[in-house]
Amino acid sequence: MRRLFILSAALLSLSLPAHAESEVRQLAAKDNPHIQKAQEKAVEIAKSFTEQEIANLEVVKDGFGIIRSVRTTGKIVEKTVKQCGKDNPDMKDQMTSGFNDWQTGVMTVLAAKEKDMKAAINDGRFSKPKDVQSFLDLIDKAAQKADDNRSTGIKIISTPSSCEGLLKTMNGSAGKLEELLGAVAFPVAELKSRPAPRKAGGHE
Repeated sequence: MRRLFILSAALLSLSLPAHAESEVRQLAAKDNPHIQKAQEKAVEIAKSFTEQEIANLEVVKDGFGIIRSVRTTGKIVEKTVKQCGKDNPDMKDQMTSGFNDWQTGVMTVLAAKEKDMKAAINDGRFSKPKDVQSFLDLIDKAAQKADDNRSTGIKIISTPSSCEGLLKTMNGSAGKLEELLGAVAFPVAELKSRPAPRKAGGHE
């Protein structure tokens, strides 16, 4: 029982984006029903998955956390860029162009990694791939709830100076994010060994 508890707790923390790992206890204390459901799914997984499947799942979860964090960052940047363009019409074209360049590079790599992750889940390494995807979905909902709680009441700052700062940040961060995503690697499914053919006239 202790082993199951440790494994389920580890899976839950690994499934959250890096910035949210330290907030697991806070999330559990808030009105976030997805946390309890994710914990229950983690216990179920720990009971039915092999040690190798759990190890593979940890790798997938690390990648999932990075992918989700980058996608969330993209949504925040897009929202801020739109607000900058609305409040500073003379900067709209420049901000939009800068964001499009940023998005083209980052999101292209992101989409490729999401494809790799989907393949990692469904290529045979897991005996129950639907359980893996279900767990990911629950974690995503729990993390989204946490994001919503944090963003409540937060006003986007769209002064000319802050928007210029964002533009410079986009120019410098695209390459770093692409490098971060490029380093994400998912385990390759191992080929199952086949039993040796029986020799003619052999005995059990």
